[in-house]
Amino acid sequence: MPPRHRTRRRRTRCRRLRPRHLGADRKPPGLRHSPRDHARAPVGGVLFGSADYAASVRCGLGWDALHYARSALINAATAANIPAIDAPTWELDDPGILRRDAERAKEIGFYGKGCVHPRHVQVINEVFTPSTEEIAQARAIVAAADASGGTVTTVDGQMRGTPFFNRARALVDETDRTS
Repeated sequence: MPPRHRTRRRRTRCRRLRPRHLGADRKPPGLRHSPRDHARAPVGGVLFGSADYAASVRCGLGWDALHYARSALINAATAANIPAIDAPTWELDDPGILRRDAERAKEIGFYGKGCVHPRHVQVINEVFTPSTEEIAQARAIVAAADASGGTVTTVDGQMRGTPFFNRARALVDETDRTS
C-alpha cells in the first residue's frame, strides 16, 4: 500500500485531468473490466466505440446487436461516476435515423452522442438538451419533495420518491448552473 500522502496527491492529480480526457471502450475486454478500469483511469467520460466493438465480436452495427454492450458500458461508467457517450450514428444522410438513435441512447442513460459529421450536431443537441417541459417537470418534483419533507408523494398523478427527487434535483441544478 502506498503512503497516504502519495495516494492523496495522485487523487488530486487525477481530478485535475478528468475534464480533459475521454476514454473509449472498443472491445469486449474493455467492457468486461470497465467498472474497475474507469474508476482508476484519469478520464472525464467514456465513449462507446461501436464499430471497433462490432468488428471484434463480428456482429452488426444495429441497435439490437449492440444493446448489451451499450448497457454494460453505461453501468460501468455510472459505477465509476463518469458520463458515458454513445457512439456516432454512421448513417450520414438520414436525420430520422440519427434522431431515433439519439433518443434511444438518452433513454438508456447516455449523456450524449458522438458524431461523425457537423450536420449531426443540431439533432444531437436537440435530443440531449432538456426541454422546457422536462425542466418544469423537474422543478415540480423538487417542489413536491420539499413540501413532503422528502417522503413519497405524487406529482401529476404519479408516485414520486427519493430516486425521482435526486434525478430532478440534478437536472434543476445543472440547468441553473448552465443558464
